[in-house]
Amino acid sequence: MHESNQPPVALRLRLTNQSAETVEVTFVLCKSELGDFAVRPEKLALAPEQTAEPDPMTSRLGIPSGELILHVSLRMGGKTEQKDLVLRQTAPTEPTAPSNP
Repeated sequence: MHESNQPPVALRLRLTNQSAETVEVTFVLCKSELGDFAVRPEKLALAPEQTAEPDPMTSRLGIPSGELILHVSLRMGGKTEQKDLVLRQTAPTEPTAPSNP
């Protein structure tokens, strides 16, 4: 693999606990054509209705097709679940200027 001329890509995951109990989620696998990512922190504890994000994962390889399949495996309560997520590239958001009253 070679570094791309495209801007770096930041992969961001967001988890929300939709249960009534506090849960601990362990990231087992996070893999794509850009490589294997070490998710940090590896474990997240989420209270009911809480949303949390691990640190962004950055790649300098770019996304050649505009979308990327990310294989994610999580363990929670002794059970492991794997999902394939289709990620689509978005443009960075520009900060908006405050409006004058």
